[in-house]
Amino acid sequence: MKMRGMTAVLMAAGLAAWGCGGDKAEENCVPHERTTCEDGVTYWVDSCDRREEQKETCGCGCDDAGVACKADCNCVPECLGKCCGPNGCGGVCPDT
Repeated sequence: MKMRGMTAVLMAAGLAAWGCGGDKAEENCVPHERTTCEDGVTYWVDSCDRREEQKETCGCGCDDAGVACKADCNCVPECLGKCCGPNGCGGVCPDT
């Protein structure tokens, strides 16, 4: 029983030393490394893939890659008869 406890302690120490746990791993994350876009809003994402604060609201919805706002506002959303789901312009149809 004592051997299992010692093994767990040694494993945890080893993982922490390699940057796989605790505050040390969080210190290595680079803030604002990239952006993601969801439901017409862009957010900053750090290098540890954690979503950070909102960057901007997209007037035309998200681009097809889901990383930025759509640049072309000439698109006409196709939401007639739809409840939720993509609107064909990088945005989402409302839940009505």
